[in-house]
Amino acid sequence: MISTDVLVIGAGLAGLTLAQQLKRQGRHVVCVDKARGSGGRLSSKRVSINEQSISFDLGALSFTAQSPGFEQAVNLWCEQGHIVKWLEHDNYAQYIGSPRSSSLTRSLADDLGVHFSVRISAIVKTESGWQVFREDNEKDVLYACANEIVLACPAPQAYELIPSEHVLKTQLEGVNIYPQWVAMFALEQPLLIDDLTVNSNAHIAKISYENSKPGRNNEHNLHIYSVQASVSWSQSRLDYSKDKVIYELANELSQLCAEPLLIKGDYAHRWLYSNGSNLSQSEKGFIASHDLSLCGDYLMKNDLIDGVEAAYLSGLALGRHMSQLRSALTVG
Repeated sequence: MISTDVLVIGAGLAGLTLAQQLKRQGRHVVCVDKARGSGGRLSSKRVSINEQSISFDLGALSFTAQSPGFEQAVNLWCEQGHIVKWLEHDNYAQYIGSPRSSSLTRSLADDLGVHFSVRISAIVKTESGWQVFREDNEKDVLYACANEIVLACPAPQAYELIPSEHVLKTQLEGVNIYPQWVAMFALEQPLLIDDLTVNSNAHIAKISYENSKPGRNNEHNLHIYSVQASVSWSQSRLDYSKDKVIYELANELSQLCAEPLLIKGDYAHRWLYSNGSNLSQSEKGFIASHDLSLCGDYLMKNDLIDGVEAAYLSGLALGRHMSQLRSALTVG
């Protein structure tokens, strides 16, 4: 069993940013994630098509730096080689992971020694702190004891873990996190569209030409496009099969192009928790009590900042808050 000062549940950019700060503050922190690797929405996928290995971005197709705080972090990550500038779109630089989308979170996770494939099933408050249980062969097994817990996972998952009597439970009741379908198409010929297309119609939110991203492996001689469906389109097709989603998104894509789609391979993935609105209670970008806190992009998102940047700023803000709170308690 693990014993730690702070347990962070979720190894996306918000949880990793927070955990790094806590580590710098000298606190003993353990970060866990139910997935087999880091990334969350900064993830990539590798598939085999005609005996060729194809890689593409499955989460955020790119991201920008709108705030000074995030721009400083982006510049550092560029210097370290974890991300690179891709192109300019609407007067903003678009950044991607290098050599793949998950490179940034992989580096952060390696520094922290994140525990992967750990599905937390329950957290229980006791007189001495928190008991944390994990799912193991359909049973709840005591996994860790912690003084504090941070839920850096999607709001619906955080809501299920928060005990019913805890004060933070009601603050997540109004949060809406919407799904999103993403598809990859491997084509024989390139399309006559921009390398990054945003909000092309009511059904497609983004299209990226993966071959144009620097540092990516293009030895397969195919033209790879990642297509993100819109929230409304994804919601109305939440329970569709992957084959049906691929068929309909291919049809939507074909309507944007004059040339026919000569598809050699495809892939689809449903993000169950992707897009959400921010909470009116979370002006600071996080929610915190003395021993249980929440961070994530949905708590920082606004009209200018969302996605990767919102996740980073939320983790950063909570880390600073926890540092200030600890300093105040020490002085007191």
